[in-house]
Amino acid sequence: MTTISEDKLKRLQQFLVTLGDGELHALTRAIEYGRSHNFQDIPATKILEMIRPALVEIRPKHIPTRDRVLCEPCEDLFISYTPDVKREALIERKSIAPFVKKTHALLGAKLDAVEKEMIEDFKLQRWNELELRKSELWEMADEAWRTELAAKKSGEARKALLVELGGTDRYEDILEAAACLRVAKSIRDVRLLYPNRPIVRLKKELVEALVAVLSEANDTTPEAAEMVVWTIHRRLKTKTDIMTIFRSMDATKTNWCNGIQQVRDRIEKSLLQELESTAEDLATAIKRGRIAPDALFNELETYLDEMDRLKSSTSRGNAEATKAAALRHIRSISSLVDETVIRSAKKTVTPTIETLLSLVESGSEFTDDVLDMIEKAERIALSFKRVNGIADRIGAKSSFERERQVLDKMLISSENRLKLWLDQHHASNPELAEESVLYFCRLIEIVSGSKRAKDAKHRLFVGLAR
Repeated sequence: MTTISEDKLKRLQQFLVTLGDGELHALTRAIEYGRSHNFQDIPATKILEMIRPALVEIRPKHIPTRDRVLCEPCEDLFISYTPDVKREALIERKSIAPFVKKTHALLGAKLDAVEKEMIEDFKLQRWNELELRKSELWEMADEAWRTELAAKKSGEARKALLVELGGTDRYEDILEAAACLRVAKSIRDVRLLYPNRPIVRLKKELVEALVAVLSEANDTTPEAAEMVVWTIHRRLKTKTDIMTIFRSMDATKTNWCNGIQQVRDRIEKSLLQELESTAEDLATAIKRGRIAPDALFNELETYLDEMDRLKSSTSRGNAEATKAAALRHIRSISSLVDETVIRSAKKTVTPTIETLLSLVESGSEFTDDVLDMIEKAERIALSFKRVNGIADRIGAKSSFERERQVLDKMLISSENRLKLWLDQHHASNPELAEESVLYFCRLIEIVSGSKRAKDAKHRLFVGLAR
């Protein structure tokens, strides 16, 4: 294939992002047609990488080539990056080529014949027949792979297969891809229930339907049913939503196969590790105070929601560890929030208010240091305000209420002092006084609410206008 310069690739990408859905459909068809005829001058791989995010959204009907259909059952597990270590049910795209090549070698002419029939069904829009052909291909490939893996499960034969497939990581990826062939029908049923990826909201009806698909896989193909669980898990936008499905599975009183039980255990442990890492990152962010309050507390609320979801539905074997970890991290976060946000509010806002009042009374101008002080006070006050939404959940309600009452009293006292000065001196420096009133009312709004700030602004501007 002709080498394309980086400059041309960049211009190509700039052009591709301008294409509409219909044009992307047509382009995808053209690329796949070119690939099927081995047109070497088409930079197919590069183009597909550039348009893949858009294709995920529009879900074009692809030409059912043998390679694409072979990979269809495991496509939700594909990743385009190389992880530090092999992670379960994440298949590098680099593993597609050896998987497809080996399947070709195992099936030979049978694969070519099915592909020809599938493409003919596609051209004539015989969609039911096409789905039957796909199932036929998956069954053939599954049988061939199981025979091959059984014959080469140990000794020199296994070593030779490892080398042929490209090493241990490739081998493990391909084992998962082959396992998906075994439950291809169930995986297809999962996608039919919610075609678009990711699954953003798990409504009750969808949960029940997904559990029904899992139940069928549990009964018919228990040896590979865990790949259906992984497929659902990888399709979820919020990974802890899988706990809602696990809770619904428990309600069915089904005797779940070992594969599903084991993968559930591993997913729960993995989610707990991820949430523990999230808690540590949040603790660091709170200590350093280098993240905007809204962003910090949004992340904190998300963490609490996900930890609640994990705690409420985890299996017996992981229940104690999950509760202990949640308690430990929430205590740590509560202590940090109390120290760096709740108690810091009074320490930061009070001297800032005092500085504002002193500026008005002395007629001094704002300096950069004062402006920095005001900015910091607003940031701490915003953080303090956001604590109100989670104070109960982290065990900080009493501390928050105590400090809020102290701040309210200080602000009322300061407002009275400022009002008295404005009434007596008629604002000898109106611009400075007006700016100070605005900053002061902004802090009142953050700490005590918009109604309280509106009343204060009206009262103080009356004095300022005299």
